[in-house]
Amino acid sequence: MRDPQVALNLLEELGSRLHSCETELEALAFGSVSSQLAAFLLSEADAFGMVLGLSHQDIGERLGVYRETVSQTLGRFRHDGLIVVETRRIRVLVPERLSVIAHM
Repeated sequence: MRDPQVALNLLEELGSRLHSCETELEALAFGSVSSQLAAFLLSEADAFGMVLGLSHQDIGERLGVYRETVSQTLGRFRHDGLIVVETRRIRVLVPERLSVIAHM
């Protein structure tokens, strides 16, 4: 009551998080594995384009798909020159193209 700006900031943050969750759920429910994985990689990448500490199994569990499906899709992305896959590290090389795939 004494500082309404704090309440407004809190509501803005909660609204932003709710929107993010709704977008992620929509992608999971209606998107292809390629679009889900592309969106996941973009959302998890750090400022240097690195997704660290996740195995293919971990990613599969987060997306609700089989590990093999994640491995195959990452293999296609790698073959297309979009990413580099290393042990528990994925480097995003062409975020613009992944963004296009994420929104298909």
